[in-house]
Amino acid sequence: MIGPLRAAFHHQLRRRAGHLAARIAPHLPTGATVLDIGSGTGHNAEALRTRGARTCAEADVVDFHVVGGGPVLFDGTRLPFADRVFDACLLAFVLSYTDDPAALLREAGRVASRRVLVLQSSPRGRSGRIALRLRGWIQGRVAFRLCATLRLIPPSPTPLHPRRLLSRERVGDLADEAGLKLARVVPEPGLLGLISRDLFVLEGPPPGTQHP
Repeated sequence: MIGPLRAAFHHQLRRRAGHLAARIAPHLPTGATVLDIGSGTGHNAEALRTRGARTCAEADVVDFHVVGGGPVLFDGTRLPFADRVFDACLLAFVLSYTDDPAALLREAGRVASRRVLVLQSSPRGRSGRIALRLRGWIQGRVAFRLCATLRLIPPSPTPLHPRRLLSRERVGDLADEAGLKLARVVPEPGLLGLISRDLFVLEGPPPGTQHP
């Protein structure tokens, strides 16, 4: 029973990660070094390496990886890496879970020399907010507990519920607070048009600029 479940689990996450990597890859330099912040199971980093990233390091507040070498653990705010050590940082659907999203974006901008890529679900109207909260509950805490119970992921502290819903405009404001420039937004409609899975391409300050 567990064998087929595990195979289906990996198939679904690799499929999702492959789609994510296809969206991210055009915005990365050839042979990029990438830091995946909030790396989770490790499937996203695996997919980025498959699509040509020279390296894809991982960082998270808990370790429940099932593929790859696992993340460097950090406190959710301060990344334990030197300035501009990566070409790019990726934050895939993690900003809603952090206490201070602007501070985390600022840290991503500090360790990335080229750009910060953010994937974030943005609700459209009241119905979109309801749908996004419901989806977050099902795909977040419920799915996490189920996967842990079935031993598809290692035991670890359960992630918190998202503390906030972030509109497209709010993510732009957070980038500005972090000292990052919003170069473009690449939307992808989802869930009957109620939610947009937006890719934000953020660029950092020029070399030599002091970080706040």
